[in-house]
Amino acid sequence: MGFHVGEELVTYSTLDPSLYTPTPERPWRGIWVGDYSVHGCEFLLINQPDIDEEGYQEPLVRLESESDEEFQSRFLSEKVYRGRLEAIKLTGDPNVPRGEYTFLAEDLGEDGFVNIAREPPFQGARIVKSKGHIAGANFRNDKYIESQLFLVSYNRLAQYWVDFGHISFFERVDIDKFLVP
Repeated sequence: MGFHVGEELVTYSTLDPSLYTPTPERPWRGIWVGDYSVHGCEFLLINQPDIDEEGYQEPLVRLESESDEEFQSRFLSEKVYRGRLEAIKLTGDPNVPRGEYTFLAEDLGEDGFVNIAREPPFQGARIVKSKGHIAGANFRNDKYIESQLFLVSYNRLAQYWVDFGHISFFERVDIDKFLVP
């Protein structure tokens, strides 16, 4: 058994639903589609790994003196905006193939915080440091470059590739629409 010129081997697999099912603490987990300029649209798995907590951590409870807005802000700071966000290609292109990271944000919390966007269309979005994965044809000379991730909403992200001056947009795919009951 061997391969001939012009043939390719394609394999398929399934993902554990826990990898793409969002939770209150990991709201960006999911299957996403993104705009890759000349490469067109590509599908990604956005993963937010669980954080290993030292010991047991009590659920966050609203304080008597806290307004709804204050509690929501504290919840976001303590539970959502922390840890790593990984974007893994489910479909690839001639430069960065499937299965590779396309971008990484090492920390959604204070260590990764850049700013809050003030201008439309990103007004109010949290901006964090990230790094974008690029490579030459056939995944040669791959490297990570400076980028910034705009957390527009739990269903929309934007990746600013600093060296290219380009913004890629990403939208969550409603995977349930594609599942047969």
